Amino acid sequence: MVRRKHKSQQAGAEYGDQNGRIALYMSIIIKNRKKLRGTCYIEFYPGKYSGQCWNNESIYLSEEDIELILPAFKFVNKFDYYDFIRIDEKNWRKIVKELNSLKLLIENDNTGDLENYYRNYFCGNDFYFSSLSRRKRSTLKLINEFTGWVAKIDK
Repeated sequence: MVRRKHKSQQAGAEYGDQNGRIALYMSIIIKNRKKLRGTCYIEFYPGKYSGQCWNNESIYLSEEDIELILPAFKFVNKFDYYDFIRIDEKNWRKIVKELNSLKLLIENDNTGDLENYYRNYFCGNDFYFSSLSRRKRSTLKLINEFTGWVAKIDK
């Protein structure tokens, strides 16, 4: 189950300071709901939707962080993180496969290919695509954390 929450601070993203340096926070996925700041999160709940949000079993991503891996959800019919969506086992496998492909693309370190990957999924300007491709370390970390979580719930 996936549910988008309301506006808040980014959690676990890369930020530039006034000197142009990048800082990477410890974890991108938030597993402890007490660490949430505000309410702008996408909630991933393992299993069938229970009719309740903010579950202890859930993991949470900020809207900014989900965009890093959003193209992998293209296999889910009518995927919309503003709604409750059930993702079946077959689609989870496709999502993980797509995330692993994205991981390889990042590891090959071709910025043009990475920008094209995002451009094929999103509409926007060049700055938007280049800002996503500059967040390579965050994206790799997120892919590893997210696919690890999917593997645990798949058992």
